[in-house]
Amino acid sequence: MKPLSRSTQVVIALLPVLVGAVPAVAQPAKAQPNAYDFYVRAGKALDYTGEGTDFPEFNDARLNAPFASPWARREVVLRHNARALSLMRQGFAFSYSSPPVTSYWDVVRYPLFPQTREMARLLGVEAELYAHRGEYAKSVNSGIDAIRLSKDISRGMVVDLSVGNAIAGIGQSQIKKATMEKLSAAEAAAAAQRLEKFEARNVSYANALREEKRFGNLMLREMFKEDQAKWRKEYPTTKTPRQLTVDYNRLMDEAIINATLPFSLRKATLSRADDELNKTMTDLYTGGAGTTGWFQARDNTSSQLLKTMLALRAYKVQHGNYPATLSELAPKYLRRVPMDPFANNKPLRYKSTGIEYSLYSIGYDGVDDGGRALPKRAQPDAKGDIVAGINTR
Repeated sequence: MKPLSRSTQVVIALLPVLVGAVPAVAQPAKAQPNAYDFYVRAGKALDYTGEGTDFPEFNDARLNAPFASPWARREVVLRHNARALSLMRQGFAFSYSSPPVTSYWDVVRYPLFPQTREMARLLGVEAELYAHRGEYAKSVNSGIDAIRLSKDISRGMVVDLSVGNAIAGIGQSQIKKATMEKLSAAEAAAAAQRLEKFEARNVSYANALREEKRFGNLMLREMFKEDQAKWRKEYPTTKTPRQLTVDYNRLMDEAIINATLPFSLRKATLSRADDELNKTMTDLYTGGAGTTGWFQARDNTSSQLLKTMLALRAYKVQHGNYPATLSELAPKYLRRVPMDPFANNKPLRYKSTGIEYSLYSIGYDGVDDGGRALPKRAQPDAKGDIVAGINTR
């Protein structure tokens, strides 16, 4: 049989669009064995009850009463959730993929979000208890385990990425400078290298938007199968389903391209939809808080600063002082010099007297403010730097 010409192949590929149909959406394969399955089992094993006490969530008020000390309460909570944490950690040995979304109504993995967040909070409780006992390396590694969990949960759409960022924040907040300063050189170097290893698992904002686009096309396919009068009443428009679909994909493609640029080159406002349906589906990514993906860059920056602080601790213990430049950390303590996601991946800013140091990222505005710290909950238009040990989380 004579092979089809390239032009014929292109026409066949475009036929669904040309005739007005929404293109089929490819489904990602699910890994086997899968870390996701371990996390589901861990979520089911979570024990919110403690010693028969109502315990709907792991919050500070319930951790402190009715026990003699907050540490006794923490021990009870961890004992009752040892199996959940064990299953979660077993999952770290495997690749992660959540069940592919095949329908707009398919929310099978969403119950995992609050459960994995509670697992991260348990790891925070564990980190606090280890530090109280003087087991500082274990405390740091409990925080790093939460960051490791976040790398998996982030895989998927923007909502997955947002939940993953929240989980990472819990872990990052538990790796305190005071605890780092109790680590040996070997312990600090091992923790820094573990964080560096996780960077291969980072999920880019562009990839999250690609998944968002795939999901959006699923939604459009299902909506357009319904009675037109029904969806046109909710989203008044004279556009055809094909026109709406073409516009949606154009807007999302522009957002994806924007997200692939270095952070300082990303636009805060892109082309905006001119119909109500696409405004609802794309405004967050074309002119809202999600346009630049700043929250993901912030998360990556916090991890970069933490691993650098750990490597600096290892260096000081071995040499008696901090290095003059970050390049002295590689390759013994880190494989490469730590980069700043907000500075087109140029090195983090670093100043050292040998006894003390200042380490920071230039932050959202791309301007070096000399280490003047942003407020912790600053919005992406704020001025200032992200400073190690001050406002990383």
